[in-house]
Amino acid sequence: MADSLTVYGSGSGSRAARDTRAAIEAAALASVAGQADYARNARDYFAFAFAFARGRGLPPTDAATARLWLEAKIKGYAPASIVPMLSGVKKALRGAAQALASAKDAAAFSEALRAVKPPRRTSGAVRRTFLLSPEEE
Repeated sequence: MADSLTVYGSGSGSRAARDTRAAIEAAALASVAGQADYARNARDYFAFAFAFARGRGLPPTDAATARLWLEAKIKGYAPASIVPMLSGVKKALRGAAQALASAKDAAAFSEALRAVKPPRRTSGAVRRTFLLSPEEE
């Protein structure tokens, strides 16, 4: 239960599943409503989750889906740009969990999201792993 929040309908194409997906997205966007950047990133995440990840059998309320979204974003953005994007997505998912699940399940899902980390920044420093002789410098 830790990696996924179970609030899904019976089948991916059923009316109950579509209603549940709409409720998840609405609850998530409501939790970041006052923050335009977070809301934009959450909408982007749900577009990805409902299209790409659903084809792989992953619900949007799964930490693995967040990892897939992060891996897709890493290809086009610098690590420093990904950090606020990931923060907005995590906040939206936590808000949906708090609104739609029990407190125990929401806390477990929040813990699972902590494992989804942005890539580490690379420093511009040059590391020397060897020594140059005075003639070589």
